[in-house]
Amino acid sequence: MKRWENRDTTLKLQDLSKSTFSEPGRQLGLAIEEALHDSAFIVTDRAAHYLLKYKIVRYQKGNRWTRLMTFGINESSRAMMTVKVALYNQRGMLAAWEIESWVNGGPTGGSEESLYEKAAQEILEHLKGY
Repeated sequence: MKRWENRDTTLKLQDLSKSTFSEPGRQLGLAIEEALHDSAFIVTDRAAHYLLKYKIVRYQKGNRWTRLMTFGINESSRAMMTVKVALYNQRGMLAAWEIESWVNGGPTGGSEESLYEKAAQEILEHLKGY
C-alpha cells in the first residue's frame, strides 16, 4: 500500500458503464487499480489531479470450455470487451482512446480475469505519458 501522496499523481476512477455491464465495469476497475499499484499513480476516492473515466461499450463473456475445446477458433466462445477511456484534469479532457481486449484460447481456455488485466495494462501504457 502506498502511504505517500503526491497531489500531481493522484487519480480517481469513474465507471460509466451501463447497468448491463455493471459487474464487468467493477472487475475492470479492480484490474485498473491493480495495474496502477506499481506505477507513480495513486488511486483515490477523494479529489484527485486526474480523473479517468471508462465505459464498457461492448462485452461478450464467451465460454471458457468452448474456447478450450475449439482452441479459440469459434468466435462466439471468445471473451471480448471494448472500452472507451478518457483522462481529465481540472482544465478538461487530456486524452481519449478506445481499447479492445479479448481472450480466445490458451492451454486452459483463457480466463476472464486476463481479459480485464489486458485492458488495464493497455490503459496503464496510455497513462505513462502523463
